[in-house]
Amino acid sequence: MEVSEHAVRALTRLDELGGAEGSQIYDPILSHALAPLIAHPAMAFHCARCQDRVAWWTLHSRLALIVFAERRATTKTRRAGTSDLDQARDDDGLEPWIDQATRPGGRIQISEWSGGGNTSGYPLRVTFQCGCGAEYVTRNSSRLRAFLTSRKVGSSRILL
Repeated sequence: MEVSEHAVRALTRLDELGGAEGSQIYDPILSHALAPLIAHPAMAFHCARCQDRVAWWTLHSRLALIVFAERRATTKTRRAGTSDLDQARDDDGLEPWIDQATRPGGRIQISEWSGGGNTSGYPLRVTFQCGCGAEYVTRNSSRLRAFLTSRKVGSSRILL
């Protein structure tokens, strides 16, 4: 099955669930549909206003969740999936992508941890800021849908 077919299957399940927030990120059918896409390289998220790259997005290795970083890992350490992302972190027990989004002054900030029934333990809303001033406040569902749509059409980048 081609990448686009896996993306379509995952988008169909995402629609059936009505999104991927809270406990839906643990949905076994959605996770199964996403599994073949986990080994693909991270994708660049670009600003719709100025076209600059804002962040790198990829799938979490076990959950229906988009993880992100401002930078990619060095060429020597990239193996696709989350290994494509810069894993620099403080030793505070958080996953590297969450740790980076909790640092003040970065282009990626966690906007909201809980609300709307979010009991997953992962951020509910994340804001991506471009150097041109554009801000993108996202939920996992919108990130996942944009990621899968880009994979479906064979694009190497994501726009919101």
